[in-house]
Amino acid sequence: MKKIGLTVVFVTTMFTLAATAAFASNPKYVFFFLGDGMANAQIQATEAYLTTANGDSATLATDLQKSENRLNMTQMPVHGMQMTYDAYALMTDSASSATAFSCGIKTKSGVINMNPESTVSYKSVAQLAHEKGMKVGVISSVSLDHATPAAYYASVPSRDNYADIEIQLAESGYEFFGGGGMKKYDTDEAVQTAIEENGYTILNDRESIMALNNEPMDKVICINPWLQDSSAMPYAIDRPETNVSLAEMTQVAISVLHGDSEEQSNKNSSWKKNRSRQNSHNGFFLMVEGGKIDWACHANDA
Repeated sequence: MKKIGLTVVFVTTMFTLAATAAFASNPKYVFFFLGDGMANAQIQATEAYLTTANGDSATLATDLQKSENRLNMTQMPVHGMQMTYDAYALMTDSASSATAFSCGIKTKSGVINMNPESTVSYKSVAQLAHEKGMKVGVISSVSLDHATPAAYYASVPSRDNYADIEIQLAESGYEFFGGGGMKKYDTDEAVQTAIEENGYTILNDRESIMALNNEPMDKVICINPWLQDSSAMPYAIDRPETNVSLAEMTQVAISVLHGDSEEQSNKNSSWKKNRSRQNSHNGFFLMVEGGKIDWACHANDA
């Protein structure tokens, strides 16, 4: 496996964990991992569970501190913490916090990528990356038109404007979307037309989605075949074998955005060099959201 310069950013609605490889002054591949509703408490509980699952004791600091009992993100060399209040409230929501992450501005709850008065729109970091020639992918375990993923391609005065958000998804031109579904696609002809006219292919079965690892295609929307409430993927513990996990969807996205499949990587070096120059010389930006951490917390579901 060849080494590549990359930037990895882990963010939560409570704090940001960031790590940049020391040698990557101008990273080619940017991964933005976001846990909606995840903060210190959720991370600590997860590591305590992992410690116990590995046969150690979650009541012993020496066991909790073992590398195998810690999440990768808590072992990154650089950590940061940020206050998350929005423009008008101490408690933010997914729309205003995602706007802060994607655009670097504070707005009011419910607004996506606009100022608090909803009179000015802002471009997200993903949109700016796309304008510079990088490929872009957006993944979420909840619906693709939900507030957090929407903040990387849409600007709307209300997070509930799902049809408008889905049309902007189609107009984004991004190369990959994956995870949950779209709330208005099945019933809104304008959304269906926008998806079709902008050249997107929708895949909604595991075999077709996983095949992208060997046969990448641009402008694809991968929707899991079985969704729970609100067009979201089920929790991992409830995932049927016919579904694609968040980790598998991320690997598929990398294959699509990078342009080199497992099969192609075994071909002659000159072909690979030309293929890489053609498809991924500008790199890519990939946002991946674990969106149901927040839902589990609301439901007091550990």
